[in-house]
Amino acid sequence: MEKSEAHEHFAKLSAELAHWSKHGQIARFFLRDDDAIEITPDLIHLQKMTATRNIPILLAVIPNFAKCELGKFVKSHPQITPAVHGFSHENHAGKGEKKTELGAHRPVDQVLRELNDARLKMIGLFGHHLSDILVPPWNRIDGYVAAGAKGLGFRAISGFGWKNPNNDISWINTHVDIINWRKNASAKSIAEVTDELTANLQIARNKAFAPVGILSHHLVHNQLCWHILDELLEYLCNQKNVKWVNADDLIVNIDP
Repeated sequence: MEKSEAHEHFAKLSAELAHWSKHGQIARFFLRDDDAIEITPDLIHLQKMTATRNIPILLAVIPNFAKCELGKFVKSHPQITPAVHGFSHENHAGKGEKKTELGAHRPVDQVLRELNDARLKMIGLFGHHLSDILVPPWNRIDGYVAAGAKGLGFRAISGFGWKNPNNDISWINTHVDIINWRKNASAKSIAEVTDELTANLQIARNKAFAPVGILSHHLVHNQLCWHILDELLEYLCNQKNVKWVNADDLIVNIDP
């Protein structure tokens, strides 16, 4: 029953991709994975899973806890592009508020100083391999912080969804998370994931065929999460009008 359900939802996804083909368009996807700090068996598994399919990874790394060995690992696997993931992934929001590190709960100058320190440490670890994209923890960032990040050398921000806080900097957002955080970080079903992907492709089609981002978190994946991700990547890689892109290649320069 599970297989037939998966086939049904892949059929919906195939139908949507057919609309793209009808317009002579290729659906562009990128994969972002969050919260890396060191080399783990799960990170190695993700690297192998994507390398065999030529899928680039935007790897969001927490600078304050990043290990030197991770720099060596990334440099030896060019399909991985590391990105600054906040400073220490620490929540500064008040009780009852949504978790935020780069919010308006502290002076903007203080937040930007941390981000500058984060970027400098990451340059030391990864050199020219470092992405120009800032990935805010919990996908939340204050508008003033986002605008100030441009002055630190960030050329884009990667959050989640289709809404952006401001237009001062390029946004390369993800749109489909394979994890259900409201249910103890459990895996979504393949039906849920393909439904969400289909819906976001429909939105993207109405936004000049914009790219769609898929989000994963290797550190919390259980066996089902890995299975869902593997099945999804395998399906997409077998489609003629699908292209996996490096997130940094999607950056649009915003004039000051």
